Amino acid sequence: MENPRYDYSPIIDRPRLSWPDNARVAVWVIPNVEYFEFDRPALQFRPPPPEMPDVVNYSWRDYGSRVGIWRLMELLDRFGIKATVALNSQVCVHHPRIMEEMLKRGWELMGHGNTNSRGIVGLSEDAEREVIESTIREIRE
Repeated sequence: MENPRYDYSPIIDRPRLSWPDNARVAVWVIPNVEYFEFDRPALQFRPPPPEMPDVVNYSWRDYGSRVGIWRLMELLDRFGIKATVALNSQVCVHHPRIMEEMLKRGWELMGHGNTNSRGIVGLSEDAEREVIESTIREIRE
């Protein structure tokens, strides 16, 4: 179990985990609030057209920022649930209205890369570090 990033820690050696009021279950609501670039392919329902933009595959993602997030906020508000958001930092740049409403609700912001249009698989360690640092910087700003 050698790993240069963190120490091995078997569960039997860790302190007992206990929740408030001795609850047996904890629920953590973590919606992904994502940004997709208009002219870049990503996961697709059908093969992309030979030229960009790929309207069909982009439109199902665009629904989230135009309709889905607002319905989710309404539902969570109804039950008094605060979310922790897995946030693409480009949402801060391109969808400030979404940011305003998440902050108004006191939602926690957890960095989840810059955009879901560009992965980090295959990046050098320095390039990966830059994605992490720019994600944190953009969310802070």
